[in-house]
Amino acid sequence: MAQDSTAADSAHRIFDAGKAAYQLRSPEGRARAALLFQQSAALYQSAGLSLKQANALHWRCTAEQQEFPESALPTCREALGLFRAGRDQHRMSLVLDRLGWLERALEHPDSALGYDREALQLFHQLGEPRGESSSLQSIGRNFQTVGQPDSGLIAFNQAIAIDRAIPDTGSEAGDLEWVAQLQSDFHRPDSALFYTRQALALREALGQAADQRRLHKNLAGFFQQLAQPDSGLAHYQLAIAGPDDPKDQGRPAILEQMGNLQLQLKSSEGRKRAAELF
Repeated sequence: MAQDSTAADSAHRIFDAGKAAYQLRSPEGRARAALLFQQSAALYQSAGLSLKQANALHWRCTAEQQEFPESALPTCREALGLFRAGRDQHRMSLVLDRLGWLERALEHPDSALGYDREALQLFHQLGEPRGESSSLQSIGRNFQTVGQPDSGLIAFNQAIAIDRAIPDTGSEAGDLEWVAQLQSDFHRPDSALFYTRQALALREALGQAADQRRLHKNLAGFFQQLAQPDSGLAHYQLAIAGPDDPKDQGRPAILEQMGNLQLQLKSSEGRKRAAELF
């Protein structure tokens, strides 16, 4: 009994050290955290604390998912099995959500869809609408990946309806952006424009300047697809409004696109004048 208590105490200390390393928000910190979470999981197992073991494994999965998704996947599956055995539905839903993310990152959309659907069902049973919205967004992205835009649109619109009922303006804006991306991927620039304008209005209401600039860039691209260079140029100008950011690697590309649009406008104006002369 004393040995179990000692193992548990050590596990707690190591787990807390892992969380501290993870909060450094660096690849080195995440790598260190993953090692510590695995060590704490082994100690929790030896102490017979299966749910704490599962929690430590879930944290390890979280720490590894960005740099090492292949390694994170079996860790998450192990955590899910322990949470199932302990009937911890809340944490099961969180692990299922993460497993869907990992499978999608590893380009396994069918497996991702299975996890996301199970997560959606659990979030609904638990009365967690934000979780439902997140799962529906993930389901929409999976359908988008496998070339089923209409099914994706249904899932995204269901997510948007939940966002509005909560209400969660930020999540709604994100879901609208995913719908716009879906429409763009399937060559529907008019629809992409419609949804992006809605998302932009929400980002403006939230005062999210960086997101507004990004959406102006997207709008400019859609106007280019629609052969409306004047409107495209206006949105590119809004996309680069504000002080120069040396970390903004997209700015040179925007300036290049603006130059191309200005040439198009000059060429179009020249043709118009020639037509008037003749």
